Parts: sequence; C-alpha cells; structure tokens
Amino acid sequence: MRRRFQYLALCVAALVLAGAAKEQTQREWKTGTLVDVQTDRASRIVGSTHSVSTRRDDRMYYIIDDGGMVWELYRTMTSPGDKPLRVTVNSPVQFAIEGDDAYLKDEDGKEYRLTVNKKTAKPPKQ
Repeated sequence: MRRRFQYLALCVAALVLAGAAKEQTQREWKTGTLVDVQTDRASRIVGSTHSVSTRRDDRMYYIIDDGGMVWELYRTMTSPGDKPLRVTVNSPVQFAIEGDDAYLKDEDGKEYRLTVNKKTAKPPKQ
C-alpha cells in the first residue's frame, strides 16, 4: 500500500513539473501589424448511415506584416462557442512563430495557437 502511494505521489509530481516546464516556454515574440482578417466559412458532414449531421469547420485567417515578412496564419473554429480573436486590423499585434505553429496575443494579452499557412518575403525597397 505504501509503495502505491509513493508511486502515485511520484506520478503527480512529474505531471506538475511537466506542466510548469511547459508554461516556462519562452517564445520569441515579434511585433507586427495586423493587415487583414478573413473568414472562410465551411462545414463538414459527420455520422453514419443512420445519423448524419453537419458541423462547423470555419477558418479565420490573420495576415500580419512584421516589416520583412508577411505571415498568413489561420485558426480553425469547429465548436459553436469558438469566436474570432479580439484584435484590430491596422494595429500592432504580438506573435511568435515556432515551426508550423504560430502564437498570437489578442488585445487582452491572451495567447492563442494558430497554424502558419504561408509566409511571403517582402521585396527590398529600391
């Protein structure tokens, strides 16, 4: 019995430490200008032969210009409770890029995970 308790305590401690380490992730935040926000409304069909229904499958695209690159990020919204992010077009936004994932802070400073759809290098000024 004591061994089980020790094992359980060890597992809980490992989960707590893993969660703390995840929150400690330092992102390289950039500041850019939110150029545009676009919505692509779609739906998907789910179910079996006896019960078929449609579900929401919208995408919100966020276009950000950081001065050297233009980033097109998207967020898939499948739940009826999913809402567009609270951001203002032509205003500064903070974002971070990590591979194919992107993180965007809304006007309240809340962080959201998005996906990089496309990045475009801006041509040099002449």
